[in-house]
Amino acid sequence: MNIEKLKDDLQLHEIQEDFLPEGLHKLLVAFSDGQFSEERARQCFNKLLDNKTLLLDPSKRTALLMKLAIPDAKELSQELGLSFNEDDVQEMYDKLERWSKRAKIEELRPLCDYFGVDFERLQAGVEEFIPVAAERSISPQYPLFPYQVRGMLSVIKKWEEGWKRVLLHMPTGSGKTRTAMSIVCNRLYCGKTRLVVWLADSKELCYQAIDEFERSWRHLGNTPLKAYVYSGEDRVDLSKVESGFLAITLQSANNVLKNDYEIFEKFISASPLVVFDEAHKAIARTYANVIDSLVPKISPPPLRPLLLGLTATPGRATEEESESLAATFENTIVELRGENGEHIVEYLMKKGYLAIPNFKTIQVDFNLQNFLKSQGLPKGYKVREKDTNRLIEYIANDNNRNLIISRELVNNLLPNHRRIIFFAASVKQAKLISSLLNVVSNRKVSEVVTADTPNRKKIIDWFCEKSRPGEPRILCNYGVLTTGFDAPEVSAILIGRPVDSLVLYSQMVGRGLRGPNAGGTPEVEIVRIHDNGLPQFLDLKDAFNNWNEQWRNS
Repeated sequence: MNIEKLKDDLQLHEIQEDFLPEGLHKLLVAFSDGQFSEERARQCFNKLLDNKTLLLDPSKRTALLMKLAIPDAKELSQELGLSFNEDDVQEMYDKLERWSKRAKIEELRPLCDYFGVDFERLQAGVEEFIPVAAERSISPQYPLFPYQVRGMLSVIKKWEEGWKRVLLHMPTGSGKTRTAMSIVCNRLYCGKTRLVVWLADSKELCYQAIDEFERSWRHLGNTPLKAYVYSGEDRVDLSKVESGFLAITLQSANNVLKNDYEIFEKFISASPLVVFDEAHKAIARTYANVIDSLVPKISPPPLRPLLLGLTATPGRATEEESESLAATFENTIVELRGENGEHIVEYLMKKGYLAIPNFKTIQVDFNLQNFLKSQGLPKGYKVREKDTNRLIEYIANDNNRNLIISRELVNNLLPNHRRIIFFAASVKQAKLISSLLNVVSNRKVSEVVTADTPNRKKIIDWFCEKSRPGEPRILCNYGVLTTGFDAPEVSAILIGRPVDSLVLYSQMVGRGLRGPNAGGTPEVEIVRIHDNGLPQFLDLKDAFNNWNEQWRNS
């Protein structure tokens, strides 16, 4: 069937009634002072009824098919695969009509073939309307978990109550940075501040901060902003920074304070929000000076700079230092609880936000007398803090101890885990153990990362990228990976060095605490090499509560 012939066979009144707006012919006759003849009308109307309009518009398509003679309608129905009683003409036309009204674009190919129309040309450039359900599910692009929302709102409430300095205490692995970035975006979005100053410990952490800010502001922001890094050789012109997000290392900030205080005065005029990452370091004199300069405890209205500290360990080694840290933040802390008031660590583990740690301790005999003798120290000498470095170096060179570590990694951890972190006692030990693992495995399963590793990012990317089952990877590191490192698949950690700092211990364990609801693993195995006579820490809950007495809890 030729569609042009079908169109030519249509009567003028049929065209007017079924295919064109009602009253069009009458209006055209009046518009042309009666000079618009029926012959002219047919010519014009046929041009209006192009094949795309006739076949794609459900109402016009249906009207056209209803003009088919019985034999033609029967032939088309068979081409379309419609079943009907051949003796019941009305049933045939009814089914053809229903098909035409419901047909989607991709179902029109046999109709086009029947009429001799190019389906591909007809379809080109056509976007089919897809009905949208009355109820939709809309997911945020930068979401917070409920406990993170509670933390954010609690911080904002503290500021609204008049406190200028607040410390946000969240367990490692629970999303401190994401929560903080939501607070940052809220202050910028609402116009409460024009400038955010993010204080971090290293250039690497500064770049991680602006990467995260960019991700958050893309979804939560309301105006274009600039982000800056000031660290080492990467230095923007701070005199031109008036708004936006500035990530600056603590050392660089201290240098600016000493050499160009006018910059800080300009920052204060913007009522900045200052965020101190790893805020337990804030009591260092140089860093405290930076804080006091950017967020003075007394500032003339309407200026109101604010300070937000972030930490999983709100304390230091001594009670005096912990009290000093609390005073730095006006003894004001936001500490999270579960929905029913339960301890936050227990709550996060129960809900799958944190992995459940399974601790294993391997006892190693430490002979103090042998150590004293090797160092030329007298019997009865009391090991002091100043001896820590040579004590750790001595332990790291113990061949029997290294053999115990190697066997634990090869026989127990590598066969049962995909991603493992080994915290070594020295750079030398990290390299030694890593080499042994690769030789024994007969392939590369391990890399070394230290503070001096030039291609650290490349190695970390290798560790984090997807690998085939049965291909475990382990990072042997010394002095790094305790902060600013995110590898959700880590399910085993071996701490091969003595740790007398609860802060450091919590950071090490925290590298494997990402739970399944946060993209991590349900459980994490924590293996500790414990040298008899040296300190160790056991319970994460106790670690989280260790400094509560120094703070005014939220």
